[in-house]
Amino acid sequence: TSQTSPPIKKKNQGVIWGKDSKHFEGRTSQLNALLAAEPHLQLFSTANTVFQHSQIHWLGHQTTQQWMQLLAESKFLIGLGNPLLGPSAIDAISVGCMFLNPIYSSPLRSHEWFNSQHPYAASHIGLSYVCSFHQEVHSELIECVHRALNTELIPMIHEDFKWVRYLQRVATIFS
Repeated sequence: TSQTSPPIKKKNQGVIWGKDSKHFEGRTSQLNALLAAEPHLQLFSTANTVFQHSQIHWLGHQTTQQWMQLLAESKFLIGLGNPLLGPSAIDAISVGCMFLNPIYSSPLRSHEWFNSQHPYAASHIGLSYVCSFHQEVHSELIECVHRALNTELIPMIHEDFKWVRYLQRVATIFS
């Protein structure tokens, strides 16, 4: 017989995407503004301590299982702008965690054709699971957090990431 795990209870908390301290450069004022507007909100990061804040829990390195558990318990994943197009946004969505997608004020120097951290998620997955905000506009980030905290998302794997689609892409490559 197969057993299914009980659904994971969501907590009114968020995760900061970026395990390297360089991803936080120029973003501390954004996080401070968010936490000032939301004094009961708790944020978690897999980076080692970058700056001191009582509402940010610096966890350091997490295993894949610990990372997925953290996302599954959280309402949102905040993108800081880097890394570009990493899998974490898709991981978050797959466990019902909204991805907050920063829109760049100007294209990244080495990626001039990208206007946000995860344009694929923004354009293909949609508004229910992705909230985009202009990176320098703190009020837009706060609005995205409010939306995430007030939205119940079910885990979702987008069609492009299902096994059948993968096999179709592989078949196309080798045909």
